[in-house]
Order: sequence, then structure tokens, then C-alpha cells
Amino acid sequence: DICGPVPESAALSPRIAAAVEFISSRIAHDLSLAQVAAAVNLSPSRLRHLFVEEVGTSYRGYVLWRRILVAVDAMMRGHSWTQAAHEAGFADSAHLSRTFRRTFGISPKMLVRETP
Repeated sequence: DICGPVPESAALSPRIAAAVEFISSRIAHDLSLAQVAAAVNLSPSRLRHLFVEEVGTSYRGYVLWRRILVAVDAMMRGHSWTQAAHEAGFADSAHLSRTFRRTFGISPKMLVRETP
């Protein structure tokens, strides 16, 4: 994995593992910190603190990273960039492209070529 392993549920406390699972199951939807916190019975501030401590990155950074992974996976399965963006919870392919470029410094099209 190019940026380290995805946290294993066994290494996380039950509520943070549940938060990670909730995020994964709803990645295509809006995922506010407050929504996820309510789903795992934590306050938003406590979730933010525990998330960084246990997962090793911020809540927002983790959600964006998971969305990028879902989008790239969708593209590798033959979806268009627009389909991939929507499957991953981005507003459109331009939003995905900007986020990808900001994260990696390259266009996502340099990673996976869209087939006609």
C-alpha cells in the first residue's frame, strides 16, 4: 500500500471501529462529523480526538482518502470518472480531480486512463 495500511478493526477501540465501518458503508453520502459521532454515541469533539489518536489522521482527511480509493477502484473496474466520482461521494468528476490533484500533485487521469 503506497501510504501505509488501512487501520485494522482489531487495533481500534469498538467505537472508532464502528465509526470507520459507518464511514465505509456510507461513503457515497454526506458524512458530517456530527452524523458519524451520533452513530457511535460519541460527541463530535471526542470522536475527532479519538479518531486522530487511533487512526492516525484527521476525520476529514480519512474520509477524503477513502473517497479517493473508492473512486480509483471504480475506475479500475471500468467506470467513467463521473460514475466513479458519484460512487465515491464527490459532487462531480471535477471535484474528484481537484481533490486528487491536491492530494497527489497529479491528475487522476495520469493514474488510470479512461477507455472510450
